[in-house]
Amino acid sequence: MAQILKGRMKLLTKESWQYNPNTQQNIDLKKEAQLRKESIKFMMSLGVESLHLPLSTVQKAIVIFQRYCQNISFKDFDRFLMGTVSILLMAKDDYHQRRLEDTIKSFLIVAQKQKLIQFNKYVDPNRLDTKEQQDTYLQKLGPKAITMHHENFQNAEIEILQMSGYDLVVEVTSKYLEIFKKRYTGITDRVAFQDLLQHAEDNSNTIYMSNLCLYYHPMILTVVAIQAAADKLNVNLPNIQLETNEQKQEDDDFGDIDIPVQQAEWWQMFSKRIQKEDINDCMKFYQNFTKLLS
Repeated sequence: MAQILKGRMKLLTKESWQYNPNTQQNIDLKKEAQLRKESIKFMMSLGVESLHLPLSTVQKAIVIFQRYCQNISFKDFDRFLMGTVSILLMAKDDYHQRRLEDTIKSFLIVAQKQKLIQFNKYVDPNRLDTKEQQDTYLQKLGPKAITMHHENFQNAEIEILQMSGYDLVVEVTSKYLEIFKKRYTGITDRVAFQDLLQHAEDNSNTIYMSNLCLYYHPMILTVVAIQAAADKLNVNLPNIQLETNEQKQEDDDFGDIDIPVQQAEWWQMFSKRIQKEDINDCMKFYQNFTKLLS
């Protein structure tokens, strides 16, 4: 792992990858992958669909959640609660704050939709798809079902902040996918390009189900998401022309290395410091993770 890209976001080293609290408690890799997938799907449903937060904010929350998971086995904490509190933290940090009571209500509704009866033994026969069905469900639960979660959420927030060292600086792939969408001109067929973008976004969401976001810069994750989409669709990604002093908008973070030739790999539109070694390594781990999910 070359680790050339540093930036503002804290990344873990390859050596730290050797420690896995789940395997120490006899959770095999396939089971661990499924638990991560379930947790992130819950967070996406809660954050994007119920709380109407931007995808970038939810992705940041997923990174915070994955940092927490790096230190504790899934057997030793409530992953749905911690995922929800991670969303609350990043919503506040991104100036999209949601009221604790509203978040708890959304949390209970999504938990009921996904049949997580550990949070409430009452099972509603409705799918809770409409606002009326959701309001009726919450009325049946009563106010105590809301207030009893307040302390749990507040304690979980303190625990996540302490474990993270109060470091909430996170970058995610949505920023770089947008750069690719606006600047890459190697594909002239707009329908094919939109199809590629959709597959790349889907791949990005799958990547965040893994812990790759703890080890690789989001530029690398974005490149892998796009390249995996191109491979699946059998789409060629032509090289690009780079001016000597291009990319100044991102190079404040990473520095600039001049490339004497004009032709460059398409992924160098993000940074000239991206290493092919990192792309290959990340791609390999991403492919292995997707196999575990099948």
